Amino acid sequence: MRDLGTLGGRDSVACGINDVGQVVGTSKDASGRDRPFLWETVDGVESMIDLNDLVALNPGWNLTNAYAINNQGHIAVVGNTDILVGAFLLSYRAE
Repeated sequence: MRDLGTLGGRDSVACGINDVGQVVGTSKDASGRDRPFLWETVDGVESMIDLNDLVALNPGWNLTNAYAINNQGHIAVVGNTDILVGAFLLSYRAE
């Protein structure tokens, strides 16, 4: 077992991992909100990234959970607005 850290909150939960060791899941932020994360090691440096920081969302949308990642970097996430819930497929490629 490995502690991946959090996005500033109390806890995080890993939900998916791919063959190169990228992990996705959900973490609480400092205000207690659920945030989807991508955890990876690049050139020996471990990082946890809030997926909301990587995408340009329409106003009002907030990604909340990441459930799976495949070897091509496709990430299954869900998000919401005040009245809608949606599922999305993100495509991530490390720089």
